[in-house]
Amino acid sequence: MLVSAGANLQGDLFSIGGDRPLSLAVGYEYRFQEGSQVADPIVQSGDSADFNFKSTQGHFYSNEAYVELSIPLLAHLPGVEALEASAAGRYVNYSTFGGNFSYKLGARWTPIRDITVRGTYSTAFRAPSISELYLGGSETDPAATDPCADLSLVSPDVAQRCRANGVKGAGSSDTGLQELTRLSGNPNLQAETAKSYTAGLVIQPQFVRNLSFTVDYFHTTIDNAIGFVSTPYILQGCFVGGYTPFCDLVVRNNDGAIQYVNSSPTNQGQLRTAGIDFAARYALPTQWGRFAFSLDGSWLAFFDSKVTVGNLPVVHGKGNLDLGAMPALKGNIGFDYGIGGFVAGAVGRYVGTLTECSNPYDPTTAQGGLCNLTDGTTNPLNRQVNSYFQLDLHAGYTLSSAYGRTSFFGGITNVTDKQPPYIYSAALANSDPGSYDYVGRFVYGRVQHTF
Repeated sequence: MLVSAGANLQGDLFSIGGDRPLSLAVGYEYRFQEGSQVADPIVQSGDSADFNFKSTQGHFYSNEAYVELSIPLLAHLPGVEALEASAAGRYVNYSTFGGNFSYKLGARWTPIRDITVRGTYSTAFRAPSISELYLGGSETDPAATDPCADLSLVSPDVAQRCRANGVKGAGSSDTGLQELTRLSGNPNLQAETAKSYTAGLVIQPQFVRNLSFTVDYFHTTIDNAIGFVSTPYILQGCFVGGYTPFCDLVVRNNDGAIQYVNSSPTNQGQLRTAGIDFAARYALPTQWGRFAFSLDGSWLAFFDSKVTVGNLPVVHGKGNLDLGAMPALKGNIGFDYGIGGFVAGAVGRYVGTLTECSNPYDPTTAQGGLCNLTDGTTNPLNRQVNSYFQLDLHAGYTLSSAYGRTSFFGGITNVTDKQPPYIYSAALANSDPGSYDYVGRFVYGRVQHTF
């Protein structure tokens, strides 16, 4: 349930040299958010053949106030076709963690009409969600291996920690590639905070109409990042890294095999990412119709995660699957054509290559399928997930008459029926639904009439 109420006021103030006056916006908002998850008696008791979870509920409320200011400074001067600054601030107070103030500063400079330089610096925060605060003991089954499966393959220190955790004899003999994990909320979470800056360039050459290029660099750092420490890192942090608090999260049965691993979200560390977004647009009107071309892409410089608990090394997510599918390069390219009421086009979607690391039985080599091992080295057992390209087609026609406008539209997604690349350690259907198409070739159509 969500209840909100707010008030906003905006308008122009006065001019200080630009081609339009300063503008100001202020506002206030109150929000109340409540959520619950109710389990049936079988699931609540833990006797379901599927994953079990506990009933839970929780709520929070917040008061927020903001101010935004747009400041045109100069216009139509030599070397300054336009110069504009902006500033914004927001104060929030949450019932769960208290207050926070964030702000944003920006500037745009157009020396000549063809070129605009822009940049921003901002701070931000993210409040813990209802689920992160009050999740009630749900279950999952991630890819992970038990370092204590065979004690003859590990060092004496690892073997000692395994025995202290309930492993008997020559090892737990737990050779499975997944481990049951119980997730629960944490009502003591604090907000994530972030600092971000961007710098970009927009080129719109006057001598070529309808042509534009944009390129933007972004750099973001998130502190007090909220997240679950993954099951492989809990197991490796305990038995290989010797971090005792992680050992307390591993529950074994009487035979020494892992019964389940406990995990709850914490303000566990820092995320850092940077990269370049780029785009190009061109439209060519002719007597035979209008042709349009587009390109949108993103190059990832790095995506690093540093977990402050467990004395773990920095995890470098770029180009592998440790922090999700994060290829160095991905993008879309498009073509559209229109004449009269007819339109048609194509869109190609590209996802770059990734590295997947193996999940073998031997815990001294691959450590649960991670490419960034907990001893700071790189997993030598890896394979390349090939790049992926998908082509979509669409076309339509709009017929106008005295009775209104009738539009016919249809298309084919994934024309070549491209299958998603196989990812052995994926949590869902052996691939990544956030990056690749699972449906395959799909034909659709739509008829719409507007009176």
